[in-house]
Amino acid sequence: MYLLSTILFIGILIFLRLFYSSFMLGEDVYLYFYKVNSLELIVVLYIFLLLMLYALIKKVKLEFLLVQVLFTVSLLSIGEYTYSLFLQFVFLFILFESEKTFLQTFFLSLYLLALHKALLLLFSSSYLLYFTDFALLIYTIFLNIDILAKFKKTKILTTSIVLVLVLVAVIGMQSFIFDFYTWIDTNDRQNYQVSTVVYILSLLHILIFMIIRRAEFKLY
Repeated sequence: MYLLSTILFIGILIFLRLFYSSFMLGEDVYLYFYKVNSLELIVVLYIFLLLMLYALIKKVKLEFLLVQVLFTVSLLSIGEYTYSLFLQFVFLFILFESEKTFLQTFFLSLYLLALHKALLLLFSSSYLLYFTDFALLIYTIFLNIDILAKFKKTKILTTSIVLVLVLVAVIGMQSFIFDFYTWIDTNDRQNYQVSTVVYILSLLHILIFMIIRRAEFKLY
């Protein structure tokens, strides 16, 4: 376990070094004799993290696997390549079991928030994909309704504060996010979103989630 943790830590340090050289200095990155582009470097990091987390934890949760696959395919089909890539990293947080209740709650909340954003992007491009993905998400939550029990075991207020801080940090890093998007060099399709529709859908998603939580309380 200690050896694997050390390998994970060293691997992340190596990636950060390569990322800094490429992102800040514009240097080429090589894996042995093969020159990798920015996207390939990110994919290598994802595979490394996936393998290391599996070796460390070995407790895989597949409840949201079908949801993740459908959302990924849907986002790719509407041209949201960058956000689809981002969703893969968020999925890593809930793919493996965490022994700490707060971390489980926080990562699940973060993942559901990421899916909420994905639904907003899908609604602006394809109603069919939106309702299909949304229906599967609701069905998956109902099928595994016990996963909402962890929202009772920790302070929801604390989790909400942490999520708000994360969102504020993301908003404050808009310049970096734009530079990162440019660095990845992907051509995402521009999907226009109406602010009023975004607010209404957000309220609708929150309302449905609250109804599901209330149903979970009655069952347990």
